Amino acid sequence: MKITTEAKRLKEALTIINRVTPSRTTLPITSMALIEALNGQVVIKATDLEIAGGFMLPSDILEQGECMVDPKRALLFAKGEKGIITITSIGDEVVLSSSSGKVTLPSLTKELPDLKQVCSNVDSVNAEFELPDGLVQALSYVLPCAATEESRPVLTGVVFRFKGEKLSLAAADGFRLAVAELDHDVTEPFELIVPAKALGLVSKMKGDIWFGYNGADRVAFYSDGVKILSQTIQGTFPQHEQLIPDKPPTWKIVCSGKTVKQRLSQIKASGSGIIRMTMDGEFLALTSKSEEEQDMTMTVPAVFTGEGYIAVNQKYLSVAAGIFDEVTIEVTAPSSPLKMYGSVDGLLYVVMPMFVQW
Repeated sequence: MKITTEAKRLKEALTIINRVTPSRTTLPITSMALIEALNGQVVIKATDLEIAGGFMLPSDILEQGECMVDPKRALLFAKGEKGIITITSIGDEVVLSSSSGKVTLPSLTKELPDLKQVCSNVDSVNAEFELPDGLVQALSYVLPCAATEESRPVLTGVVFRFKGEKLSLAAADGFRLAVAELDHDVTEPFELIVPAKALGLVSKMKGDIWFGYNGADRVAFYSDGVKILSQTIQGTFPQHEQLIPDKPPTWKIVCSGKTVKQRLSQIKASGSGIIRMTMDGEFLALTSKSEEEQDMTMTVPAVFTGEGYIAVNQKYLSVAAGIFDEVTIEVTAPSSPLKMYGSVDGLLYVVMPMFVQW
């Protein structure tokens, strides 16, 4: 195999592929990437057995064939290049060369059939329909709320709910909930849970994004020569609508979300990271208490309806508030979840309260 390609495109491909290949694995073959130069096109594939990625690499094919390469070492070489890179497979070696130098990497040709087998699922799901333009932005809002520990696997993903004229995305980690709604017509309602790791790759996609689902356990996203295939998470996502307060609030705050985030960044929170929210005249007071140091309070101009107080996690409040130019915060009771929405259409956050001595 011998191909030439632009260094920029190779870097893009290898960056995506490196996010798919596992850093630690009991199956070493999955730490390699498969390069196929067949039928007039070049595709780089990789998988960790749960997520698979494919990148169509614009190239000139000088000699058809296929090889496997360590994508991490290949990326180290490609990062320093700006022109054309030639990739040549010779026996059990792959040579990446340019006008400034070259690197020779082992290809392990005898194990190529094994890698082809584990990467074969990259092409197992076809595109079905185009997703809304705002998908990538919506993912940036909800992904931070997905759980990172595996005690409840369904919470490590984002639930996609296609219903009526809406696509809703929801993520929750037991302490906060984010829901983003996008306009999208579907003929038949359905729901599935996609791992946050796979969606982290989807959030880097550019251009139109197409969607495919085999109706059982695999989902695929396609865009600009990139394909991300993932297993779905089996199980039932919590009925998150039940977590959203629906009673009239006793305390309603309207203020600048960006200012809340900026003020919180100035506060050195206590070890527990708790922020007490209270009224201070025409200002929202954000207070951090610490036994070791003096208390610290920052204020934000706000318009209030009713009155109240609540304590919440500083990080969760900052992440949610910082998205909105203008944010509305609703409190029904100090022991009830806090609801946030505002200048971003279709976006809602719920943050669980912290219990403190007042």
